[in-house]
Amino acid sequence: MAAKSPRTRFSAPVSTSGRPTAINGEYIELPSYVLVNLRASLTSTHGWSAAVFVNNVTNEHAQLESLFRLNETTTAFNRISTNQPPTAGVDLTYHFN
Repeated sequence: MAAKSPRTRFSAPVSTSGRPTAINGEYIELPSYVLVNLRASLTSTHGWSAAVFVNNVTNEHAQLESLFRLNETTTAFNRISTNQPPTAGVDLTYHFN
C-alpha cells in the first residue's frame, strides 16, 4: 500500500466585491520525480545546424501541481497537473550572414 502524501489544511478570510467569504482547502505535498531528456546536435561551419531530441525518454508521469479545493462540498475535486508524455523532434537552424 502506497504512503499518502502529507497535507496542509488552510483557511483564509477574503473579501470579494465587498462581501466577506472564506477560502478553504489543502496543499498536498507531491512525490519527487526525475525526467530524462536527450539531445544530439551537429553544427556546420557554413551557418547551419541540426539536432534531434527526445524529452521524457522514460515516460515518467510526474505530478507537477496539485490544485487545492476551494470551498467545494465534495472531495472529488482533486486536480493534478502533469508533465508532457515522451516527445521527439528535429531542430533545423540556418544563420544568414
